Amino acid sequence: MHVLWRGPGEVQIGTDAGRSTIFTNLTSAEERVLLAVPRLSDSAREQARLAAGIEGERWAEFTAHFVKDEPYRPIRGMVVALDSHPITERVRSLLGRIGVESSGGGQTDVGRRVAVLTDAWVTDPLRIHELLAADVPYLPIVIEESGTVVGPSVVPGATPCTTCIHLARTRADPKWPVMATQLRTVPQRRLSLMEIETAAALATHALAGLLSGHASGGWHVSDERCLPLAAPRALPCGCGALTPLSEGDRDRA
Repeated sequence: MHVLWRGPGEVQIGTDAGRSTIFTNLTSAEERVLLAVPRLSDSAREQARLAAGIEGERWAEFTAHFVKDEPYRPIRGMVVALDSHPITERVRSLLGRIGVESSGGGQTDVGRRVAVLTDAWVTDPLRIHELLAADVPYLPIVIEESGTVVGPSVVPGATPCTTCIHLARTRADPKWPVMATQLRTVPQRRLSLMEIETAAALATHALAGLLSGHASGGWHVSDERCLPLAAPRALPCGCGALTPLSEGDRDRA
């Protein structure tokens, strides 16, 4: 928690715009004690309040805006990498730097687990079949012509899976399965270091969220820009997804 002096009789608790609180017309004693709060323990704060003669009701107005700094909590669980694509490998490297274990493939019974996979053009349904059957959350990464799509993350039974998204795309374009099959044989374009690093960083953040029980949306990454994607249109495929269908079809937000 941060307490900042704004001028005589004026103190601000917090630094974030829209989330901080400003107190004005403070007495010199109130101002002095509030500025000392971040350095004091709970018992020392109470002693300072009493010594300054600040009444309990007045003090409650201040303490209602005190926020304790949360201690760092290590992210527990393991990320299973289903391939050795440069983006996937970079994700594993970044995960290691924040203390998250990763496996180079296969299944693991060590703690909670989520998966990450990178494909060119379209996510291979065969690669995610076992993940859905085993109830393993995963993050799909797809290299497209104009950039790399990271996510959205998939939580079996709670969010649309990639098959749900492909079904919606097929309804909009009945020839999509034919196109997708051909794309599986088209070579991937060359990726720049900027695109790899940005995509990997976003994927690492999304995977850390999955391990903590939070699903994330998708991103479109290229050398020129990095844009969040609106929720994809999806049709139930039988995976048990509970998320309502969205109005858009992966349009950029």
